[in-house]
Amino acid sequence: MRCPYCAAATCVVAAEVSDHGSTIRRRRRCSGCARLFSTLECSSLITVAQCGVRVPFSRVPVITKMRTAAQQHCQVIDSVARRKRTRGQPLGASLPRHLMKRRTTEPSELGATSLSSLASASGRG
Repeated sequence: MRCPYCAAATCVVAAEVSDHGSTIRRRRRCSGCARLFSTLECSSLITVAQCGVRVPFSRVPVITKMRTAAQQHCQVIDSVARRKRTRGQPLGASLPRHLMKRRTTEPSELGATSLSSLASASGRG
């Protein structure tokens, strides 16, 4: 920051937080004229619109847009499910093959190569 008196560079001598962290008061010293002055920094949430207008942040538009998106997402899922039912296909028929594969848990159902790779992966081979 520049000194308001001589426009030289300044350094922070002390800083203290107040108002539960929303305000910072800094004590500064000018390197040119050696004057002391204080600055008060306040945080605020501001939304900048696409046209460049700055307005205070509000949660209401964010919440309404998220609700609208969730409703549209549910409508898309419902319409896909309806199409599947009307075609007479089961709902899982269009899943990729790697998602429809049956998982084997019995060692007897695994091949010899699978058993050796399983043993080497677990450190017992």
